[in-house]
Amino acid sequence: MTDPYAENRWLGRKKAVEGMLLTQFGQRVDPVAMIGRFRADLRQGRGQDAPSAWRRLVLPLAAAAMVLIGLGLLVLWPNRGARPGAGPALTAVQGRVEIRRGNRSVPGDTGGALRPGDRIETGADGRATLQFAGEATVLDLDGTSRITFDGDREGKAFTVAQGRVRAQVARQPAGRPLVLSSSLALAIVRGTTLEFRVSPDMTRLDVSDGRVEFRRPHRSETLEVASSGYAMVCPGLLLSANARRTDGAAEAGRVIDDFETPLAWRQSEYSAPLEFGRSVQAHGGANGLRVAFVPKPGDEHGYGAIVRPLNLAPGDRVLRFDINVEHYEGNADWNLQARLRDRTCWHLGGGLFRELRPGWNRVELEMPKRPVNAYGGGLYRPAEVRDLILSVCQRQATFIIDDIVVTK
Repeated sequence: MTDPYAENRWLGRKKAVEGMLLTQFGQRVDPVAMIGRFRADLRQGRGQDAPSAWRRLVLPLAAAAMVLIGLGLLVLWPNRGARPGAGPALTAVQGRVEIRRGNRSVPGDTGGALRPGDRIETGADGRATLQFAGEATVLDLDGTSRITFDGDREGKAFTVAQGRVRAQVARQPAGRPLVLSSSLALAIVRGTTLEFRVSPDMTRLDVSDGRVEFRRPHRSETLEVASSGYAMVCPGLLLSANARRTDGAAEAGRVIDDFETPLAWRQSEYSAPLEFGRSVQAHGGANGLRVAFVPKPGDEHGYGAIVRPLNLAPGDRVLRFDINVEHYEGNADWNLQARLRDRTCWHLGGGLFRELRPGWNRVELEMPKRPVNAYGGGLYRPAEVRDLILSVCQRQATFIIDDIVVTK
């Protein structure tokens, strides 16, 4: 079993030895007095015994060098590259909290400082609070969370494998932000209040105050998420609100529908009854499309869908639109599909209405995905696409969409 007090005892021994070495150094090696005695020897005629005088000068200096080398080794050797106490400290613990340090498990007691590579794991009943010394930066971990402290060489860095982290981040030094990352995204924080949630197939950032940069690994685009905004990424899907691109990339694309011309949509032949039509509430321009679906009573698998023609070019890779949710119930969800000439369909993306914020949300869907019941071994065949299908499932929902665009 790991001794939770071993590190504290080591620190005590370290301080004692440091004090002893410094005391001995001060007593035995006083460079000013030593040189004074050497000059006095020469003036008093003992300069002819130069070797003895030089020995009296050189030997203490050599001893001092040995002391300094020993002190340096003492400081650097046991901490394996990270000075104990340099990382954030656990300031509050509730329920089961463990620190994984290499192959060992260290009790998650308050007061213990994390080292680079340490991973905190909280049980279902676990809660933990991390705080950096000398500043007001605090991270609160919910239950069933796993977060690794990656170090602070270029800023405070954490990898969140699972769970929810609420962070209140003090203003960080220029060029040294706090970074929360997952396998799907990373948040670059310079001073704000936020929440960072991670599950195996989703990462979500919610910003309460300030601004946070949100990026996906190996992607050029960067979103700046402002107060009351969010960004959420799943494989092939990006949702956001109160966010803007900051990487200089143009948002222009080929407009599929801005709802400023006569409607090209019709109700699908497989749909339950639903209402849809032009709305003066729009994200851009004068009009949007309002859709309202109410399944029949007792129908737990209600399905409403509308269809419009869609032509894609070989280089089209992302479909983007804006959505504003007026009302939904329970687990109502939305889906977009591209229907091919042979009537098979590509599932472009979808999600729950409850994942969206009040007001306008931006949705970006990557199109080259495995088809649903389609032929061709999963190959992306944009030339075969004929229709775009927008559907609502499960429960009732009312929403407005606008500005459907495809980009390369």
